[in-house]
Amino acid sequence: YQIGMQLGDIQYAMTNACRYVISSFLAGRNLEELAREMKVFGEQMIEYNQLSIHDMMLPITQAVSSLMSLTYDSSLLDRQATEQKESLEQRLREKRMLAANDTF
Repeated sequence: YQIGMQLGDIQYAMTNACRYVISSFLAGRNLEELAREMKVFGEQMIEYNQLSIHDMMLPITQAVSSLMSLTYDSSLLDRQATEQKESLEQRLREKRMLAANDTF
C-alpha cells in the first residue's frame, strides 16, 4: 500500500489496502482498530475514485459494523439489507458489473 501511494500507483495501493483489510478480518484482528483503518482506506478509495475496490471492501465493512454492534436488532439487519440492495441497484445502473458481481 505505502509503496504504491509513494510511487503514485493508486490502484495498486488501494487493491493492497483492500486485501490487507480482508486478511486482517479473517485473521481475527481487533475490530475497533480494523474499523478505524477501514474508514481511512475507504475515504481514500473514494477520494481517488477507486470505487470498484471500495465496493469490494463493503461486505467486510458491513460485517465489522454488525459484529461491533453486537445486536440482533431486526431493524439494523433490515437497514443493512436495504443498503446492500440499493448499493447493488446503483452498481447495476452504472454498469459496474464487476463490482456488483464481486460484492454481492
